[in-house]
Amino acid sequence: MLQIATLQRFKFWEHYSLIRVFFFYIRMFIIFIFWPLIGSAQDEHQFDEISVFLNIQRFGGTEIPSVIVNETVYLPIVDIFSFLKINNKPSAQLDSVTGSFINPQALYSIDNLHHRI
Repeated sequence: MLQIATLQRFKFWEHYSLIRVFFFYIRMFIIFIFWPLIGSAQDEHQFDEISVFLNIQRFGGTEIPSVIVNETVYLPIVDIFSFLKINNKPSAQLDSVTGSFINPQALYSIDNLHHRI
């Protein structure tokens, strides 16, 4: 009987490192689940999103999403040109617009849309 107890004790020490690792992960799990994490929210928005009603005499009106930054309203060129049925094609980075006006030979290009004009 003494030999059986010795063998069981020996098996315990054989797996002692695995047991320690297991309890380490259990402790880490409990700490990360129940520990109150301090979160930080974004600062206040530097802009406000609004909807502007654009009304053009004898053409009609539509609502266009826009942004107000420091008392300046920024309107999306692509949406306005699409409403006015002006041919426009924005670039992949949305920093320029090209197209034609009235006839296909009357080409235009507007660059640096992200900068204030």
